[in-house]
Amino acid sequence: MKRTLTLISAILLFSGLYAQTWTAMGTSGLGTGTQKVKSIAYDPNTGTIYAGGDFAGSVSYIAKWNNATSQWENLGTGISGAAGTIVNAVCYNTFDHNLYVGGYFTTAGGIAVHNVAKWNGTAWSAVGAGIGTSGQVVNALYVSPTSQKLYACGTFANDGTGLVTLPKVALFDGAWVGVGTGLDGGVSAAYSLSLRMLPTQRRECIAEHPPTLPASCRSITDRLGHLYPE
Repeated sequence: MKRTLTLISAILLFSGLYAQTWTAMGTSGLGTGTQKVKSIAYDPNTGTIYAGGDFAGSVSYIAKWNNATSQWENLGTGISGAAGTIVNAVCYNTFDHNLYVGGYFTTAGGIAVHNVAKWNGTAWSAVGAGIGTSGQVVNALYVSPTSQKLYACGTFANDGTGLVTLPKVALFDGAWVGVGTGLDGGVSAAYSLSLRMLPTQRRECIAEHPPTLPASCRSITDRLGHLYPE
């Protein structure tokens, strides 16, 4: 009996130590109605949390969490653009200590950009010529932990100048370049693509909505592994 009580006490203590509850972040959160948070990133160096989406208000499209004030804040003058502006991807690069955001927008911190931008902690800047022209969208960003290079996936067909062909997937290596022959077939905005590094060091392109894209994803996996071995 004594042993049983000791075991129960240990279980209760363990449960209490690891009990978790949900709490609101900020007095009003981010967005109203159908507005969404699409992506969250974490800076392990400062403990800062970043969020991006189609939310608008005192903080629009991109925000960072201030632990001291327990409120969401703008990053400079933030992101802006035409109707449909959205930040789909927020990616913190632990190698160069910059935050990268991708989506559908034309301005970051008052600087003209094409759907992708970089925040260095104090100011916004373009990332090369950007990605996509009219109506084209960046859906996901990924930094390889081995090559330290930035990848992007989305509905785009070219870079921001319209001169470099980028069929749905791109790599930033001082300038945006295509990866092999890109993804096969059309990719609608409903498909959120991402690139992830597997434990075996093999990259894989993952689509939210099978079965229309897996074949293309497998082919781009092979091309990535062939063209950019790590």
